[in-house]
Amino acid sequence: MQVEKYKYPLQGYRQNLLGPLKTRLKRAKWWLKSEILGSKRVKLGVKNYESTTKLERQNGAKCRFYS
Repeated sequence: MQVEKYKYPLQGYRQNLLGPLKTRLKRAKWWLKSEILGSKRVKLGVKNYESTTKLERQNGAKCRFYS
């Protein structure tokens, strides 16, 4: 006797349940980084059109493109 197969089998085991959690964490990290750099920009007097990577390098952060 063969087991009957469903026409539309359940796909719950294939769903990535951690996907939305990871995107929320990335968004939170981006928001925190932008807020921190924004406050540093205001304190140091960096203008809005200047790049923040310059500000990051001044504070000791390494940029992989310029190493």
